[in-house]
Amino acid sequence: MATLAGCRPLARLLAEGALTVPEGWAEGYTDALVAALHTRHPVDVAGPSWPELLAEILLLRGTPDAAPPPASDDEVCEAERRLGVALPESYRRFLAACDGLPTDVVFPRLLRVAELSPPAAEPDGPTGTVVISEPPVLRLRPTTGEVLEDDPVFGLSVHRDVRAVLEQHRRLLEASL
Repeated sequence: MATLAGCRPLARLLAEGALTVPEGWAEGYTDALVAALHTRHPVDVAGPSWPELLAEILLLRGTPDAAPPPASDDEVCEAERRLGVALPESYRRFLAACDGLPTDVVFPRLLRVAELSPPAAEPDGPTGTVVISEPPVLRLRPTTGEVLEDDPVFGLSVHRDVRAVLEQHRRLLEASL
């Protein structure tokens, strides 16, 4: 039904009353569809800055003073030279706020920039990705900035970037309170 309602000619006919439906049905259906789409594809709104996001995560973890210092521009440039790829801007912004992140009960340790290894064809991971965590469950696609999360229970998830991974981690921490 959603596919049909999304067709412009049919949508116009529906709006003009071509099909008889109960009063308020279209509005209710539209509201439910919009809510489902917003859940599946959240609207990007200006969230907290990187330091604020990381401080919130560490506070929710109960370790507010555990943030590593930022990576220097020289360290990031050296890593890019060693990796043979340019790091995406989103990941560079993360490193400019803190160089890695300590582990949590259900979240892996994010590697420091000096610990990143060149992308390789690995038997247990996608080709051309950079492992950014220990254990190696988070992999960065340098070309797109996407982060692949390989969870043994839930399978493979693709996140828009490292910020999306950390925002999800924050939401899970908030939900566990």
